[in-house]
Amino acid sequence: MLGAMERRIAALGCGWADVTATQVYTIFDIHPLLADEFVRRAAMSGGLTWHFARPPVQGL
Repeated sequence: MLGAMERRIAALGCGWADVTATQVYTIFDIHPLLADEFVRRAAMSGGLTWHFARPPVQGL
């Protein structure tokens, strides 16, 4: 999922440093992924909001 978002951000000529907020919608525990995926990519520089719910859209 983060890879897909990176590609979309890059297509706009931007990177994670330009993101002002990151929101995650999932019913699964994201804590094991924080350091390895989000922090490594600097995807949390604007903060991260975890919505403990199923995504509002499907098929991203």
